[in-house]
Amino acid sequence: MTLLSLCVKQGISVVVSHVNYKKRDSADRDENIVLEFCKKHGLICEVYYPTYEEGNFQGWARDVRYAFYKQLCEKHNCDGVLLAHHQDDVLETYLMQVERGSQVDYYGISDSRSYQGMMVYRPLLNWSRKQIMEYVSKNDIPYGIDESNLTNDYRRNQIRHDVVEVASFKQRELWLTEIKDKNKELREYQEYLGKFVDRISCVEEYAKECEKVRIDGLRMFLRTHNSDEVDHYRDVYLKELDDKILSGNNFQEVLNEQYVLDVSYGVMCIVKNACEYEFVLDNIVDYEHEYFRVSSVDGPSTCGVYVTEDDFPLVIRNYQDGDTIHMRFGHKKISRWFMDRKIPLWQRKIWPVVENRHHEVILVSQIGCNVTHYNAKYNLFVIK
Repeated sequence: MTLLSLCVKQGISVVVSHVNYKKRDSADRDENIVLEFCKKHGLICEVYYPTYEEGNFQGWARDVRYAFYKQLCEKHNCDGVLLAHHQDDVLETYLMQVERGSQVDYYGISDSRSYQGMMVYRPLLNWSRKQIMEYVSKNDIPYGIDESNLTNDYRRNQIRHDVVEVASFKQRELWLTEIKDKNKELREYQEYLGKFVDRISCVEEYAKECEKVRIDGLRMFLRTHNSDEVDHYRDVYLKELDDKILSGNNFQEVLNEQYVLDVSYGVMCIVKNACEYEFVLDNIVDYEHEYFRVSSVDGPSTCGVYVTEDDFPLVIRNYQDGDTIHMRFGHKKISRWFMDRKIPLWQRKIWPVVENRHHEVILVSQIGCNVTHYNAKYNLFVIK
């Protein structure tokens, strides 16, 4: 309510969001306080009543709130979200981070950040809880007390009541200085990691760093290159991945349903998880596919084949283990050709192969056609 009051005083145009989880007896009272204040000051207020089903309530509640904020920002064309976290929240968060030994991107709470393309601002981080209570009292601002914050049921509440609220002004200043210094060190380290991540695609460069930098850099690399915004990769998992990278072997690591980490011939990259494809061609026709192009006019000779009516229907599909092609110099395993030319694993999985109706591989793009379909005048090209 303090933040809302300050916005009104300073003439800041806001849309008020209130989420009522109906979890405590005073939830409706708090909603009415907000609604009456907004009505008095002519503010738009949107209320949401989510339905909790299962899982960690705190995590679920946070996700629900932020999804609602994003929805309202888009609906009302807002510049961002203002949240009323204050200095005591900063100290509680910091002490919990230290206690848990958490791997963090920021110590305490940052005053601004981007969340799924939405800017989030916290303008009251320099205000203590005591200062806020003095403000609401002096300005006769209505507010409600969340009675769940008065218990010690949660570890955060224990730290609030037993540590932060009883701390001296000097101790609070010491914690704030610690947070500032640690965040400065963290920024410098993250800048170094950022430069490391820029060259992390080269396994040789990756291997030069110490284990801590490799693990932290790998975590940043996976986060930065994964559009699913993965929140956390555990150190144990990253250490196993680090060992596999340093082994020098080619491998793929599935990150989620969409993405894989591909390490092939000293190059590391994150690519979309290739799905199998099969395209049926009933006659010679030009066609554009995500992984290949069919042309009846021209193309490289290693992508050309001469087909007759007896070959149709043709099937253009991705390479499969065990595929071979009979060429003028004998049968050739396609996998051997991939290895000879150091084709990355992710490219092999989407490489186009052409079969005729007799299930005979008659063309592999960039390798060439089989011996029985060789002709000086190709009438079909399948270009990767």
